[in-house]
Amino acid sequence: IAVVFIDVFSITSKYVYDRTDFYSAYMFLCLGMGIGGLFFLALGHNRDKKAIGEIKKKLAKLLPIFIGAELLALSAEFTLNLAVSKGSVSLVKVIGGLQPMFVLIIALLLFPFWPKFFREASEGHLIRKFALMIVIVAGLALIAVSSA
Repeated sequence: IAVVFIDVFSITSKYVYDRTDFYSAYMFLCLGMGIGGLFFLALGHNRDKKAIGEIKKKLAKLLPIFIGAELLALSAEFTLNLAVSKGSVSLVKVIGGLQPMFVLIIALLLFPFWPKFFREASEGHLIRKFALMIVIVAGLALIAVSSA
C-alpha cells in the first residue's frame, strides 16, 4: 500500500512541477508535510508522553543528532523533488533504487570502527547480499533501458 501511495505521490508531484514553478510547489509540499506531521503528532501525543519525557531528558545530547538527521532528510527530499521536476519519474526512481547498495557499502566500510551500529554488515551472509544487489542493479538497468 505504501508503494502505491508513493507512486501516486510521485506522478502527482511531477504533474504539479510540470505546470508551476518548482520552488513554489516545493514550499507548498513542505507546508503539507508539516501539517501532516502535526496531525500525526496530535494522534500519538497522549500515548507517547513517556517517550517524549525521555527525549526531553536527553535533549542536549540528542539535539545535534536530530538537527543533522533533519538537515539530511530535508536535503534528500529537496534533491529528489528537484530531480523529479527536471526528469522522468521512472528514471529518478530507478536511480533511487540503488540506495540499498550504498547502505551496504557504507555499513561494510564503517563496520570495523563501530560494529554494534551496522546490522547489515554484522549479520553475515555477505555473498548472498551482494548477489541480491547484483539482481537489483540488473533489474534497475532493465527498467532504465525500457523507460528510455
